[in-house]
Amino acid sequence: MSVADAAELFTIEVGQNANRVTPDLPTFMRPFSGEDGRNLYDSDARFHDAERVGALWAAGALMQSPVVNRPGPFGFSGRCMPSSSLTALSCGEFDGRSEVYFRNIPAGMGIDSELIDDIEQHRFVSSSSPDLGVYRSRNTSRLAGYYPVAVVGQTCFPCLENSRLLSSLAGRSVEVMGKLELSFAILFWGILADDTAVLAGVAPWPSLPQFGNQGEAIVDCLVGLLCDPS
Repeated sequence: MSVADAAELFTIEVGQNANRVTPDLPTFMRPFSGEDGRNLYDSDARFHDAERVGALWAAGALMQSPVVNRPGPFGFSGRCMPSSSLTALSCGEFDGRSEVYFRNIPAGMGIDSELIDDIEQHRFVSSSSPDLGVYRSRNTSRLAGYYPVAVVGQTCFPCLENSRLLSSLAGRSVEVMGKLELSFAILFWGILADDTAVLAGVAPWPSLPQFGNQGEAIVDCLVGLLCDPS
């Protein structure tokens, strides 16, 4: 269902003693604005888009039924920030790697660069990449690789085959989710040479291809989360 259709589905009543959302039903929201391809420079279109997203935020925050990643004071993504460093800082996982900002891609920065943009966005793959600035990067020279862990409620799923790493990261992943006020996300752990891990990024609204071969199990767990009245 589109953002526009979903916003028109709910009615929100605010009373002195209680608030009510109709219909009040288990909800999985993926709120993306600008979905209709409207002109971003059209002030009326942007206003209507913001109003629809605001209505969805209020409905998700106020309804009594289970909501995956229930909207809160910080928006639809818990305490996640656009900056991976700030996200790590907000959940006690900051590893000291500072971010570097570029207006343009530095000359000569190619596919082997040690600088990488936030894990959810793009990599520096060519020094001839178009000038889209501003680029935000962190040094990854210490990392031997990445290990994504999908978390649904209190259950963790390995998006790559390595049960040894999952067993060492499961409890830590659930703890991070609690601090970020999320019930569903993929955590990207950067793995060091000694198999210790640092939080590289968080995807609070992951896509199906990111689940690896765990897609069916993750979907089943999400359905269970939505059916849990607690």
